Amino acid sequence: MQFGSMTGPIKAPIEEKLDFIQSLGMDVWHPASNEVDKEDLGLVKEMAAARGLGLSALAAGVPMSDPAKLEDNLRKWDRSVEIAVALGIPVLFSRAFPKPEGVGDEDAWRACIECSRYMARKAADSGVKFAFETDHFNFIDTLEGTQRLLAEVGPDMWINFDPCNFYFGGAKPMEVIEALYDRFVHGHVKDCFDTPEGPKEAPVGQGVIPYDTIFAELKKRGWNGAMCIEHCKDKECVAAAWKHVQAMRKIAGV
Repeated sequence: MQFGSMTGPIKAPIEEKLDFIQSLGMDVWHPASNEVDKEDLGLVKEMAAARGLGLSALAAGVPMSDPAKLEDNLRKWDRSVEIAVALGIPVLFSRAFPKPEGVGDEDAWRACIECSRYMARKAADSGVKFAFETDHFNFIDTLEGTQRLLAEVGPDMWINFDPCNFYFGGAKPMEVIEALYDRFVHGHVKDCFDTPEGPKEAPVGQGVIPYDTIFAELKKRGWNGAMCIEHCKDKECVAAAWKHVQAMRKIAGV
């Protein structure tokens, strides 16, 4: 199993971000499409390699549940696939995004399915994998909805496993692993805690997501994907989350 972090929200040059990730002892870097789109991709690839860092996945979200943006979304996806191929990134993913006002559930589902089928086929034809991310406050935000989309799209669709997002949708980590493990190709590390109004996101290590148990289960099953810290706005947040991840890895024996 590999571990790393996203750095999109951190305001710094790419080289500085890579130096920071390397200094923490991480295995991989997880860039976002808009983070590297205007960069010299060959140079970015070289800088990561020079620091011994793999590139685990590309965040390439498009608003899949919006029928009016379908053509624009697919053009953006094509560009993200180009970026992934140029950087040698094996996985790129999107979430559904919230359903636009005035769009019915049936139309939103139709758009998600059509978009996902294209995205999965385009990625597979280019030698990379499309991983869907179930995400809270998005149109598809539950385990059941994810399983429906998988059934509609077929074997070229994979899963970015974010246990926190699934928890928001009512599914506990072991339930998700049991249901979807064979489709996992990448994962995220976030945290949340329960409130009377429902789960609320929290800094990693200050919530209820049992990453020691999750890491141990993934290890037991022989998973060799990457789990990457997400939703950190600065280096201090990443460093604090990494400290917790390291502690959970020690418990899990990973």
